[in-house]
Amino acid sequence: MCSGPQLTGLTIEAILECLDSPIESIRGEVFNVGSDDQNCQIVQIGELVREVVSDLEVVCEGHDSGLANYKVSCAKIRRQLKFVPHHTVKDGIGEIKPSSSVARYPTIL
Repeated sequence: MCSGPQLTGLTIEAILECLDSPIESIRGEVFNVGSDDQNCQIVQIGELVREVVSDLEVVCEGHDSGLANYKVSCAKIRRQLKFVPHHTVKDGIGEIKPSSSVARYPTIL
């Protein structure tokens, strides 16, 4: 399993964008980092992980596992900072590969 926070290309892109922005445009602000067209359900993330990390078993537990259906808006970071990510969710998964052959996450609902 991964220990501690890790930075993906997407996170680094966002940090650099903030560093290049005028302080007035970011002071006291909170941004969702990503793009609106890459919103995924938990089950979809699991499927992407399975594609990228072939030796990993992804287990969904509970009858509603991964069915969360809400979208995170990234319009603010795009509008205020003109941030458009160059990395995808799948890219991020490839950058942070778990060292364990089995990752188990309980239902988060």
